[in-house]
Amino acid sequence: MIPARVSARTTEPVKQVPSTPSKRRLSLSAISPRANINASRAQVPLPQAEPGIDVYALTHNETSTGVMNPIGELAAVVREDAPDALILVDSVSALGAVPFEMDAWGTDVVVTGSQKAWMAAPGLAMVALSDRAWAANATARMPRFYLDLARHRESAASGQTPWTPAVAVVYQVDEGLRLMAAEGRDAVFARHLACAAATRARRAGSNR
Repeated sequence: MIPARVSARTTEPVKQVPSTPSKRRLSLSAISPRANINASRAQVPLPQAEPGIDVYALTHNETSTGVMNPIGELAAVVREDAPDALILVDSVSALGAVPFEMDAWGTDVVVTGSQKAWMAAPGLAMVALSDRAWAANATARMPRFYLDLARHRESAASGQTPWTPAVAVVYQVDEGLRLMAAEGRDAVFARHLACAAATRARRAGSNR
């Protein structure tokens, strides 16, 4: 949890928040949760890169409102200003439901959860890290134990986990992956788009 002051004004930049003890600084902007973010600087004044700000946190899909943001475009804007910055993406309710190109978009940490598109119960978090993120992990000084990703990586190399996992949820995710593979990736994406369109159309009709 990173303490931050949230601005009441839409798109008003929030002051940079120091992180202790790793001394990395996180750049945050408050954006209206009801509006999809357009990556154009003319529409969203993203904070300019400053010395010492090396982490940007982006939300792929805002769960409560269903608003999905163009991570590829936003990441490109970040890379333009801060090519060496880490880009962290909360894709808990999007990954698996819509396309995501982690390497092509240049994102560094992507997190999702078993209880969303993977069709399982809560209990598992899945995390992907780029080489740049692993390098940062190796030099980070923030204390961690259960959430030490390096330990998880070492255990995964031998097909294990460092701590007791939610075994029942592992089986559920495995079944969810089987169903998704049988349906086909493109069909899975198309199904979610159709459900989203139907929901918006129904809501638009109820507002008339």
